[in-house]
Amino acid sequence: MTRISPRGDIRASPIAAGLAGTARMSVSRSLPRAAVSAAVWTGSSIGIGYLLTHGVAGLARSVAIATLVGRMLLRQAQRRLLLHTLGQVRPAAPGAPAPRAASSGGYV
Repeated sequence: MTRISPRGDIRASPIAAGLAGTARMSVSRSLPRAAVSAAVWTGSSIGIGYLLTHGVAGLARSVAIATLVGRMLLRQAQRRLLLHTLGQVRPAAPGAPAPRAASSGGYV
């Protein structure tokens, strides 16, 4: 039988060997079981790592795209606000007469 150590590597359990000996299990029966157990632990660890890696990568990609789209929308909103605040004043062409000020309704 196998176990995962605190460092993450897979090791044979000394307890499993003792239990196999106590149960009077032959080496020819306990060794294949230990190999299957090691393969299951290894396969499940690799599978979980694979799924989590792709899940995190997909999430990171979605967050990056949402951030870029949000930044573009924010910049567009800031530009529209600035143009609205300035009244869409554009600089005059060189040599063109300056624009006249708006009428104050007859009051001087």
